[in-house]
This record gives sequence, C-alpha cells and structure tokens, in this order.
Amino acid sequence: TVAYLMIAMFLVHFVMRAFWVAMVGLQAAYPEGIRYGHVPNVPPSMQQYQEKKFGKLEDYVLRLDRLCNQILAFAFLIGLMGVGIGILYNLCFGLAQIVKALFSPVWIDVFLRLFVVGTVALACMIIAANYLMKTRPHLDQRYSIWMNRFYSAVNMGLLPVLNRPINYLTLSFTSNIRPRRYYLAMTLVLCFVMCSVFFIFMEKIGDLNGRHLLEWRNYYASGAPANELVADRYDNLRADPHDVPAVSLPTDVVEGPFLPVFVIYPKMFDHLLATLCPLPEVPDSLSRPTRLAQADSLRLSCLSGFYRLYVNDSLCARPDWVFSQKPGAATRGLTAYLPTAGFRPGKNLITVKVPVESKPDSLRVFGAVPFWYAPK
Repeated sequence: TVAYLMIAMFLVHFVMRAFWVAMVGLQAAYPEGIRYGHVPNVPPSMQQYQEKKFGKLEDYVLRLDRLCNQILAFAFLIGLMGVGIGILYNLCFGLAQIVKALFSPVWIDVFLRLFVVGTVALACMIIAANYLMKTRPHLDQRYSIWMNRFYSAVNMGLLPVLNRPINYLTLSFTSNIRPRRYYLAMTLVLCFVMCSVFFIFMEKIGDLNGRHLLEWRNYYASGAPANELVADRYDNLRADPHDVPAVSLPTDVVEGPFLPVFVIYPKMFDHLLATLCPLPEVPDSLSRPTRLAQADSLRLSCLSGFYRLYVNDSLCARPDWVFSQKPGAATRGLTAYLPTAGFRPGKNLITVKVPVESKPDSLRVFGAVPFWYAPK
C-alpha cells in the first residue's frame, strides 16, 4: 500500500512540477505577468474580480513551487515510515518466533497480554506527561531531561534506523502547518491507506478463492475453478514465479505417468493444525537424525489428514506428501506425485479441501485446478 501511495504521489509531483516549469517559462516570456486591465471581452467588474481572485502570476508560481516541495517531502515521509514500520514488524516477528520456540503456549499468552497492556499504558503515559508538562511549567523544568531521554528511546524503538530523517520531515510539517490542516491531512491519508489495505487484501483473498473483484462481465466466469483456466495455477504458464496460488500444477496438459500437485502451507494453519492433531513428543534417547526424521514423519502424517486431495469426485487416500519449495519462489508447501493411470482422458479436476476452523468436522475448498490428461 505504501508503494502504491508513493507511486501516486510521485506521479502527482511530476505532473505539478512540469506545470511549474511551464509557468516559470511563461513568466519569463511575459515579465509583467497577468495584465488584468487588458483581458478582452470582459467588463471592468470582471477584470477586478479576476485580479482579486487570482492575484499576481509571480505569487502563484511561488505557491506552486512550495506545494510541489511539500508533496515530494510528504511522499518521502510516507515511504520512510513504511520502511520503518516494515523493519519494526520484522523485529517483532522474529522476537515472537524466538518466544514461541522457547516458552510454552501459556507463557506466550501471558507475554502477549503484557505486551498489549504495556503498549496501551505507554501511549497513555506519554499523552498524559505531555499534557501535564505543557500546562504546568514547574513540572517541565523538573522532569524535562528525563522526559526527553525517554521520548528519544521510545522514538528510536518505534522507528529504528530511519528515526532522524523521519523526525526532520515530521517536525518540519507539524511546526509550519496549521494543526487543523495537519490533522485533516493525516486523517485523509490514514483513511486512504486503510481503504487501500482492505482493497488489496480482499483482492488477494478473491484470487485465492477464484473470484475476481473487478470482473463485471455478465456471461464470463463467476469464479468456479472447474470451468476457468487461470495461468497462475500452472508453472509453465505463470509469468511471475513469486506469486504461487493455493494449489498449482506443473502444466495444464498432463502426459506422463505422474502428476505433481503443489499445495502451499500458510502459517495461519498452525493453530488449526495444533488443535486437530497435536504432535507427540519424540523421545530424547534417539539420535538427532532419527529424531528429526521421526518428527518430519509425524508432521507429514498430520498434514496428510489435513489436506484432502480429490481427483474429480474421488478422494485420494493418504497421498504421499513431501515438503517442497517452488523453484524461483519463496513459497513453501507440500508436493504429492499422483499416478495418472486412473485419470480419464480429457478434462479432469484436482480439488484440495481443508477443515473449517470454526467447524473442524466440515470441509471447505482450499484450491482447485482443472487439467487435461492426454495419455501417450
């Protein structure tokens, strides 16, 4: 979302800067600017109204240059804050993985609650301290050094690496723009960002479920996977290897004795998998390679019961899944090699279903891909 917002703002800046160059050239061509008294075909009252409304051409060029500079600086502020939030997210995500690996779920829940309460308390404390020190000068004189150090530490923690340039941009805007205009601009930007995040999220969810958010043709596909050929579902037709759907096949036309089926394993399934099939403890008396192999066997056994693979209307009983990663992509998942001997010539459909989190006894379609079998 930040990337799209920056592209839009840089495009607006480019157009406005080009217009500013044109106005500078026009001012050089006509040094006297706009001569309202010489505007033809308008009465004197209209000439006076235009002069009062538009003013001097030189003043307008200066205001336009100032606005272009503000837009460019604001675009950099949005970009730097996006990068800073990304760095902070990665740090928090890494810390969460370390905590998850070292502590039990009970302690993880305690840490999460303490983190939420501590964050809210810290925000309230900063707001209250700023208000008290602003309204009571004696408190400002007594605790200013400690408050400044505390504020610097919090600021560095929330915006690591890019703390200084972001503060230069933010302080320049907040100290020169009227508070009402500043809060209005921040509200509009926040609403735009959140709407963009929601739109992109729904678009990705629609792509995973075979639905197209902006498709309005009356007699075109409604998103049923069995009747639609989507290039992203096939390795030989996919243009971008980094965008892998829920279920994908190496090709749309199958001729060999085996058909590899790749299913992604998103991390959001961890909680549901832990609920449906908790893994038993591997004995510490075994050697490390043996323990690793046994642990992987238990995980694959659990995943084999979680992912239900259908060919047409027939359930494949316990397909032999293996952990895999798509070449050229960061997507991790499972691959099963299905024998093609039982496939019917022509069109077939691969469907993968998973349990519903709210109703584990029910299944939902996780992904479906049609393919054509042409035996040699």
